[in-house]
This record gives sequence, C-alpha cells and structure tokens, in this order.
Amino acid sequence: MKKQYVLYDVATMNCIGSTECEELGVLPVIEASMGQPAITLGAIESAADWETSYVNSAMEVVPQGDYTLEALPLPCTATIEGVEYLLTQQESFTFTPLDVEMAYVITIDAGVEYLKKEFTVNVDPA
Repeated sequence: MKKQYVLYDVATMNCIGSTECEELGVLPVIEASMGQPAITLGAIESAADWETSYVNSAMEVVPQGDYTLEALPLPCTATIEGVEYLLTQQESFTFTPLDVEMAYVITIDAGVEYLKKEFTVNVDPA
C-alpha cells in the first residue's frame, strides 16, 4: 500500500515537495548548483499540502499561518522595490503619490511558520 510523504529541507524545515510510494528508501542530498547550497532532505509521512506547510520542532507537518497587510506577523521582512525593511512593529505603508498611477508590490517574509505573500498597493496620482 502506498504512503504519502512530505519532503523537507532539514536545515530550514521548509517543505519542498511530496512523494507517494510503498517504501521510502534512503533520501539523497541534493547537490549544490548555480550558487545554491546543498540540501539534506528529510521526509515525514503526511498527506498535508507541502506548498503551504512547514515542519515544526515536534517534527510535525503543520500549515503555515496566514495574515493580512494590516496585521503582519512580527518580526518580518518587507521588500519594496528591491529594498528590504526589517519590521518589528506593525507598520502603515504610505507612499508619496507621483504624476502617474503606480502599483507597489510588497513582499512579506516572516520565516517558515508563515506564508510568504505579496501585496499590491495602488497609488493614484496627486
């Protein structure tokens, strides 16, 4: 009988895929390539959605937390126009209007416990 497994990076506890098989053999180390470090794989029997989960300290596959731009998980990093800002308190994002309508993409990364999300803020001309 086939079992489902979630594969994760042992160093970061990020889920990186899933597989279904009768018996899970020895897991490979994914070799370093294109400037990326090698990844040591771990596997946990689970049918969870690996794309929205992480492995917690109890070695359980659990869902990542969700949030809104108005209620960010703290601390987190906000990236706007390629510039990273470390946030340790809830912020209100304010942009100076230009002569044309602009759309700013804000990427929030709060670690493996939370979803990495992008928000688009539209700013109308002055």
